[in-house]
Amino acid sequence: MNYLKTLTDLYRLKKNVKLSAEKMRSLQDEKLRKLLRFTWEHSAYYRAAFEKAGITEEQLDTLPLSCFPTIDKQMLLEHFDELVTVPDLKQENLREFDAGEAADRKPYQGKYHVVHSSGSTGKPGYFVYDEDAWRQMLLGIIRAALWGMSMPQILRLLMKRPRIVYIAATDGRYGGAMAVGDGTRGVGASQLYLDIKTPVTEWIRQLKAFRPNIVIGYPSAIKILAQLMENGEVSLDAERVISCGEPLGRSLRTYLENIFRTQVVNFYGASESLALGVETDLEEGMLLFDDMNIIEVEDLWFEDGRGNREFLHPLAIEGFCIEGLKDYQFRQTTKDTFEMYAETGNGVSREQIRQEMLLRMRKILAEKRLDYVQFYVNFVEEILPDIRTGKKTLILKGKVA
Repeated sequence: MNYLKTLTDLYRLKKNVKLSAEKMRSLQDEKLRKLLRFTWEHSAYYRAAFEKAGITEEQLDTLPLSCFPTIDKQMLLEHFDELVTVPDLKQENLREFDAGEAADRKPYQGKYHVVHSSGSTGKPGYFVYDEDAWRQMLLGIIRAALWGMSMPQILRLLMKRPRIVYIAATDGRYGGAMAVGDGTRGVGASQLYLDIKTPVTEWIRQLKAFRPNIVIGYPSAIKILAQLMENGEVSLDAERVISCGEPLGRSLRTYLENIFRTQVVNFYGASESLALGVETDLEEGMLLFDDMNIIEVEDLWFEDGRGNREFLHPLAIEGFCIEGLKDYQFRQTTKDTFEMYAETGNGVSREQIRQEMLLRMRKILAEKRLDYVQFYVNFVEEILPDIRTGKKTLILKGKVA
């Protein structure tokens, strides 16, 4: 990425934040209709799916998005070769390329940026960006990382030639690792990758030598770095801490901000679209990038003995902030029960934290008329990331009886 062009394009992208709701909807609709027409004309899979749903070419410009058939990662894997619109992109060739060239993260055929998902929803899939799409994603990520800063403030930060450490899964074509690498070069910064599987002693050695002033990574990994700082094993003066790849709860955010003595920027992205949203203010919550995506939300459903169903939105249960509570997870175990796992700091009363969590959770359930739902609090020594994906999830997958 060209440095001056990056700053110019970033300035233009930042202006979208001030668009009115009407202008934002107009921008979304313009991009959506262009995309729908392109897929109709160039993708055999999408055209067949649209026609099967009774959609004609004339309706592409008028039907609401809800009328169009959906697709998930499993369907993407099954129909990849007929779904993509570029003849020389085949799934098997991408797998061979990924297996042989993962370490350097170079573009496939010199022009396609291949991102593989972490496999958190099953078998990893491939998402391909051409140069223009990749640049748009990087600009969205840079906008999020520097959220809340004016252009003069951004220029002053970049003039210092930031030293960025990225702590996450770095041993493959994960979107975060690839984007941080290209984005860092685009703003003239230096970078250090620390893989979550690397021994902590090596972390300490490299951190002392590199002396980063910007930290980016999974919250669970940044938490380990914060504990090293708290124990006096590492000393950092971070100007910005950016969380990504996992849910960031209120308690963990508070802990990180206390240790790093700076605001934590919570970035939201996925392999399908690397720039989805950002959160810097707990009260305002996550701001979604409507100028780059149309985002729909799924909820957690419960059912009583009479078949009545009610949902519990994940955002309703991610905002706990209790002194001494570092981190937590949820697992739905049956249609009317779930468990809560809690990690606490040293020297705190777990029983006091348990009572506070139970009190707050009962209030949330009562407001949703979910009083019949049973839940339990279990304390664990540490909330660990999934060994397959390297990420910690807020809601664990469990069998619902």
